Amino acid sequence: MSTLCWNCRGLASLRAVRELRMWCSSLVPDILFLSETKVNKSIVENNKISFNFPYSFGVSSIGRSGGLCIYWRDCIDFTLVSFSQNHICGDVKHESGVSWRFVGLYGWPEASNKHKTWSLIRQLCDDVEGPILFGGDFNEILSYGEKESGVDNERRTLPDFRETLHDCELRDLGYEGQWFTWEKGRTKQTLIRERLDRFVANGPWFELSLNQVVDNMARKKSDHSPIFLKLGEHRRKKRFWFETHWLLDSECEEVVRGAWRDITGGVGDRLKRVAGELKSWSSRKFKGVEVQIEKLEKDLKEAQGEVVSDESLAKCADIEKQLEDLFDKKEAYWYLRSRVSEIKDGDRNTKYFHHKAFKRGSKNEIKGLYNAEGNWKEELEDIKKIVEQFYRTLFSAGTPSEEACTKCNTPYF
Repeated sequence: MSTLCWNCRGLASLRAVRELRMWCSSLVPDILFLSETKVNKSIVENNKISFNFPYSFGVSSIGRSGGLCIYWRDCIDFTLVSFSQNHICGDVKHESGVSWRFVGLYGWPEASNKHKTWSLIRQLCDDVEGPILFGGDFNEILSYGEKESGVDNERRTLPDFRETLHDCELRDLGYEGQWFTWEKGRTKQTLIRERLDRFVANGPWFELSLNQVVDNMARKKSDHSPIFLKLGEHRRKKRFWFETHWLLDSECEEVVRGAWRDITGGVGDRLKRVAGELKSWSSRKFKGVEVQIEKLEKDLKEAQGEVVSDESLAKCADIEKQLEDLFDKKEAYWYLRSRVSEIKDGDRNTKYFHHKAFKRGSKNEIKGLYNAEGNWKEELEDIKKIVEQFYRTLFSAGTPSEEACTKCNTPYF
């Protein structure tokens, strides 16, 4: 499932329609939200045919100012909740069964009216208890790190934006690609770049456990870049892996044969049954050593995250020694059981040493955080407490300085 949001700065031109048609053809978004269409409701809604959408709902512009429209496909059940010149809100239910509330937002551009944007966000969040996702042009940055060049004027509304997201428990989804979404000026001396467009969501939305990627796309025609949110399916349960060392035990073949015979059906059903039986058998057969290794690996991670001291270093060395002993026992066991001479000391293919030798690819998620005492924490509850305490301290200290805001660059949490 995917959502594309764009401040198109006018949909009357053929060029803008052509760009959108190309994006809709290549990206195939399930939801398309446009702001500043600058045309009548009927015109923008009828464009659904050009963009290959069966459904649409538009808000007419006032003269040559404003105008919104949302388009959606058959796989989406969209129920309109509310709308105005600055937002379209509706409940989204995908054919997969996942549902939440979506708000396409266009923030007031005038500094004197930005408080209306924050009030609107608060009101929309108060009206819903479940998952809610905002996307569009907020017309404000979250930190001075989201601005490049231009006059270094104080953004008086910036703290209010941050406070609104904090109070509503909304989190920035981050991005890939270029960092800015708005650009003005054609020379180095006049060029200004800012990140005004984004997706933010509340805690219940993140609890849907969707794999999300936000792409800040290349800017064309408009001075705003489109932002494209791609959602994966629910994160799957732990994948089944066939362990090669199972073949060293004579019982493995019996488990496979038994599981394959005990079920009728196609190959897919039989493979699922075999995988389940192998996992159960492995858990019973090797539970003792594997559980100890898993626990010690977790203890080692925590110990390595502590503040460096003689005690912490000694603790790490002791845990590593215990792990070495367990691996020796594990390999000696398999050596005696299978009499396979190829298993030799030092030729270890265990997960622990793979973790030590190779760095896992970075992902767009928080692995852990250091607490106020400088200790590394990875448990979800510990991370929540650290984040909460950080922002309580930040927002109780008054208006953040430019330096502090720069350090607190996106993503917002």
